Amino acid sequence: MLTTAVKDKLLGENPAKGLGITSNKAERIAHSMEPEEAQRFLAAASGGDYLPLFFIAIRAGLRQREILALRWQDIDFAKSLIRVERRWYRGTFDSPKGKRTRYVEMSPQLKAVLHYAQTRLTGNSELLFPGSHATQPLSVRTLVENWFEAALKRAGLEGFTFHDLRHTYGSLLLDAGAPLSYVKDQMGHSSIATTAEVYAHSLRKNAGFVNKLDQPLPQLPATQTQPEPEGEVLSPVSCWCERGDSNPHGFTRQILSLVRLPIPPLSRV
Repeated sequence: MLTTAVKDKLLGENPAKGLGITSNKAERIAHSMEPEEAQRFLAAASGGDYLPLFFIAIRAGLRQREILALRWQDIDFAKSLIRVERRWYRGTFDSPKGKRTRYVEMSPQLKAVLHYAQTRLTGNSELLFPGSHATQPLSVRTLVENWFEAALKRAGLEGFTFHDLRHTYGSLLLDAGAPLSYVKDQMGHSSIATTAEVYAHSLRKNAGFVNKLDQPLPQLPATQTQPEPEGEVLSPVSCWCERGDSNPHGFTRQILSLVRLPIPPLSRV
């Protein structure tokens, strides 16, 4: 509005130009569940209608809005793949983050859970998780407040967000020995550098790999007693300075010390 006023010459300049919203709130660092915690969460969610949704999050790593936009035609049971080509964003279907389609592998257990959910499907919605309207997915608020937080409470877990399920998936993959390139493709990261940065904590967990470098040490010979030298012998490594210094110096410094000695003037004949 102010910009238009400037164009219409009602204002000399826009008084709001350059202003922005700032926040002192620190960015939250994602957390991942331990394997035992992930199992407890899934067990706690098994009694609800949205167990398949949580399974996709924690066993395929899809983002929340990517899961809500899934249609049954995106699930390829024959090839064990999930096609991610859209997301539910601001009340409409949009391209996924990164603006490109990706294919995510399904584990046998995730495949079985989705296949079971499909057999129990009622209604005519193409969406896996429709809301009150068949053409629109379940609302994020309903998902989090009514289902996710309730499952966390039943599992005795706290401090986790829905996004942490995706983070748990990536961490568990790396802990299982998956290469970074595979995790990058599964997660839909823009670059492998992003994967390495986000999951640096999981890479540090694998520090035990260095233990495999150790090999049995060869048998070292026993130390023999060296004979004592006869007479006083100056070591080339440590000896007394010719200038009367009480500190031992190396042979090189000893030579330099001699060079720096004052030279007496030549006697006149």
